[in-house]
Amino acid sequence: RRSDFYVFNEPLGGVDPAFQERIIGNILGFLADQPEPAGVVWVLANPAFAHHFNKTAEIAKGRLVQQVATELKAGE
Repeated sequence: RRSDFYVFNEPLGGVDPAFQERIIGNILGFLADQPEPAGVVWVLANPAFAHHFNKTAEIAKGRLVQQVATELKAGE
């Protein structure tokens, strides 16, 4: 279903890392190809996949620990 905003809360925590990489890329690619852009919040089980996102925030014990904005490379 089409939405303006999507929230993914650790949806792939039990999946092998190579498959997680592929699924994250496929979902974000699908959303990027939609005629209207959508906001995405994705809670990662593995921070190694943060490279897929242009803004990241680390939260620990209910507090913001770190916030980073990066420029994505083509194809990410």
